[in-house]
Amino acid sequence: MVGGDYRARSLTFDRGDLLLLYTDRVTEARDAANRFYPLAQRLATLPHGEPDALLDQLLVDVRAYVGTGLTDDAALLAVRRER
Repeated sequence: MVGGDYRARSLTFDRGDLLLLYTDRVTEARDAANRFYPLAQRLATLPHGEPDALLDQLLVDVRAYVGTGLTDDAALLAVRRER
């Protein structure tokens, strides 16, 4: 959204927490029936171990959901606060 209003928010980021940042191409990926990728639902089923492993599993899941591969760029970043 260009020129829109943005509000800053604070959140608690405790030790061991994992923060996932992603571009809209992840959530706008569509399956053969033209349904958007349900990130929150699918993420809940993936193990949240190491950030790299989570990103690998998430990309595999998105590609499997789409079936033909991603047709546009997508970016993912996972950050975990060390214990």
